[in-house]
Amino acid sequence: MHRDANIDGLKFLLIFLVVLGHINEPNYSALPTRLIYSFHMPVFIFLSGYLTSVHTDLKKLLMWTLKLGCIYLLAGTSLNLLSWATDRPVSTAQWLLLKPQFAMWYLLALIYWRWAIYLLHDNISTERIFAGSICLALLIGFIPASIDTGLLAIHRTITFLPCFTLGYWFRHEQRFVNVLSKIPPPYSYQQL
Repeated sequence: MHRDANIDGLKFLLIFLVVLGHINEPNYSALPTRLIYSFHMPVFIFLSGYLTSVHTDLKKLLMWTLKLGCIYLLAGTSLNLLSWATDRPVSTAQWLLLKPQFAMWYLLALIYWRWAIYLLHDNISTERIFAGSICLALLIGFIPASIDTGLLAIHRTITFLPCFTLGYWFRHEQRFVNVLSKIPPPYSYQQL
């Protein structure tokens, strides 16, 4: 599969904005920071869904899951050790990697989302997968914050599931691809 310069350009722009947002994070109430935080994760997740292939066989998906799982274990353990070394408290759930820190939740979410698409795409239409993801996200919103423990990032994963399934739908429905391909990308890294 060849790389798409438009996708690469958009990812570059998003990463730049994330870094900019984190630099200004102590002043979270600042309008630029709030603006960046309002869309950067939904767009990243949309792109993850957009780049998800349904033509992956089980063996490839298992290998991909194993690789991402190893990255999760290594990076999560490293973050915990760094927190411990700098005298930041680390809970037992964090040591067991049951409560992902920082962006680690995204790795688990990718595993959940891709497996869901793999298991559902042959039996359920893309439109129904998307509609179901919206229903799940709305339902999980009724769980009080006091009950959401962050366990295995389930709450956050379901909350962002519609962004992922919308990206998947856009990529795999040719009518969307045809419309999007006619829009000239002002954010392409080739123009920088």
